[in-house]
Amino acid sequence: MNSKQIEYTLELAKTKNFNRAAENFFITQPALSYQIKRLETEVGFTIFERSAKGVVLTLAGQTFCERITLLQQELKAIIEDCRNLNRTYDDVVRICVPFRTAIHYLPEAIETFNKLYPNIFVEVTIDSQPNQYQQFLQGKYDLFYAIQSSITPQKDTQQIHLYDSHIYLVVNHHDVLSQLTAVTSKHLKDRTLLVGGGSPKELRQLQQQLITQLQLKSITSANHETTLTNIAAHRGICLVPGLLNDYNHEFKWIPFKPTVQIPCVLCRHQNNQKAHIITFIDILKDYYQNKNNPSEPKN
Repeated sequence: MNSKQIEYTLELAKTKNFNRAAENFFITQPALSYQIKRLETEVGFTIFERSAKGVVLTLAGQTFCERITLLQQELKAIIEDCRNLNRTYDDVVRICVPFRTAIHYLPEAIETFNKLYPNIFVEVTIDSQPNQYQQFLQGKYDLFYAIQSSITPQKDTQQIHLYDSHIYLVVNHHDVLSQLTAVTSKHLKDRTLLVGGGSPKELRQLQQQLITQLQLKSITSANHETTLTNIAAHRGICLVPGLLNDYNHEFKWIPFKPTVQIPCVLCRHQNNQKAHIITFIDILKDYYQNKNNPSEPKN
């Protein structure tokens, strides 16, 4: 199996037509058919059922294409990473962040770090999948950002506190609540509360408490982006951790009182004592200790 055969197979799975897939790769239809047949012979199962009307994926073929797509994406990422490292770098610091807004000062920290260690590459992975923490524990990443309550402490890792994120009520700018400088539970009466979206434990507890006490209507959102869409569509308002604020001022972020703190940490492997990793952590900590906490948005 080679990369071209994989590309041909995925293109045919998309077009469902040998002629069209062949044209997209500027090869002949017989050449494409030959490569697909060779691949099917190698893997030992039929990927496509042929007919006069075209082709359809077999059940095995559908599963194969779904999984091989993920592998192809991972392979491309590996190649790009290695190209970066092959240029002028002597080492790499790998950090995983679930969403871009979580570490507001990360770009500045990388820039400061690069002045001290120009030959060390900081590789940032932004991925919110739950298995990323497990991959950190297995050594894929040197550093891992996390909401402290969302992870289980491990004896071989250390958690470095970065900041405490607070809870904000997010509304449209035309909402009557947008004029307030702070909100409490009494301001939520008779409103529809958007919940879900992978909320941390501290927020879920607050949401449930408010829904029960105030008999609030609620709508479940699948993720943060869906929540923002629902707010924009006037379907409700939402309590959101400040760490998700992207500072584009599309919505009004209003501090919720009393304050609920969500500790956010950077995890590292205790046995990794490389000086440049310790320095990078210190740079991040310094940004949060000496600048206004970006989890406190100002609209």
